[in-house]
Amino acid sequence: MILLHVGDHLSQATTFWDLFGFWDVEIVALVILLIIFVAYVIGFSKLRFRGRYSAVSTPNIVFFSLSIIVLLISLVSPIDTFGSDLFFVHMIQHILIVMIAAPLILLASSMRVFIWSLPKVPRYKIGHWLSKGGFARKALEKLTSMRTSFVIYYFVAVFWHIPVFYDAALSFAALHYFEHLTMLFAALIFWWPVIGSAPIRAREQFPVRMLYLFIATILNTALGVSLAFARGTMYSFYEDAPRHWGISLAQDLQTGGLIMWVPGNMMYLIALAIVFLVWANREETYNSKREKAQEKRDKYMKTLNKL
Repeated sequence: MILLHVGDHLSQATTFWDLFGFWDVEIVALVILLIIFVAYVIGFSKLRFRGRYSAVSTPNIVFFSLSIIVLLISLVSPIDTFGSDLFFVHMIQHILIVMIAAPLILLASSMRVFIWSLPKVPRYKIGHWLSKGGFARKALEKLTSMRTSFVIYYFVAVFWHIPVFYDAALSFAALHYFEHLTMLFAALIFWWPVIGSAPIRAREQFPVRMLYLFIATILNTALGVSLAFARGTMYSFYEDAPRHWGISLAQDLQTGGLIMWVPGNMMYLIALAIVFLVWANREETYNSKREKAQEKRDKYMKTLNKL
């Protein structure tokens, strides 16, 4: 069955295999992702033709490919279809977009590739805007500062979980697309100070990044707990939806809150652990180099003393 409009409800699913029987072919999302993929291929081909192999590493390509796959799973699969009937599935969709796809996009560091996919004139203009001192780069630096990105990220998260806006997004296709777009944008600028991506590298010290992620877990917990322990029905849109697999409205809301709370916090904590390991590795490398440099100085001084 293909769901044609956001706001339509599916027929009731009763078995596990029904999950794979409901496909919502989101043409808009599919076309946009196809355009992004083609642009990446064009940009990569131009860079490779000019012998600039180092501009795009193998890990960059892998991260970009994984980000496209995750976005396809979240936007063009039964996850998107059942997200219109079940709150907890919608939360799974948001986690895929915000906590997996967004970091992968930044790790791919593909802005240069996309710029090279453009014709010569706009490529030079955008390159100039993003160069050191360019207005676009200055704006991006301000936008991806920890304070600004944090505020925008949680404003967007809270805004779209306010019942009136949440129900509206599920009722109108254009608003639903806008919701996903704003959540992806907010997630990108949230993760940017932690990961860094050309042309704006992460500027904060590693302990500050860890504190940033720890505070994010506290606020995420507050939002998840408020949903998991909410009484009654928060989102009227789901009241008319069939009770797939016998899941009640209350169970659906509680499960969605738990998914935001537990798996959501796990993603932040995993990122925090990775930041700590990178920091520890860099400190070890720095100390090792410093010790070697000291050994060389000691040998040099011993040689001088023998003369």
